[in-house]
Amino acid sequence: MEISPYLWLAGFLTMLMVLIFIAWILAQLVLSKAEPGTDEHKIVKWWANLLSWPVAIVGYIFLPVIGGLFLFFSVVHLIGWPLSW
Repeated sequence: MEISPYLWLAGFLTMLMVLIFIAWILAQLVLSKAEPGTDEHKIVKWWANLLSWPVAIVGYIFLPVIGGLFLFFSVVHLIGWPLSW
């Protein structure tokens, strides 16, 4: 059985969101351990702030809406319903 391209894309988007979330968590952990005012603290704080936007956008908007549509179309493709309306 062939795997739907929609399912591949939904899986890729999900893994991308998970990797961004893990990077954000690691940045938060390092930020909590770094001494304030050091170069390490400034660099990690910059990365944590930078990663906050993708986590919010991907986690709360992009993945539920677009990912849900991709999952819906992949199920439709697996069932065999025609995709032309």
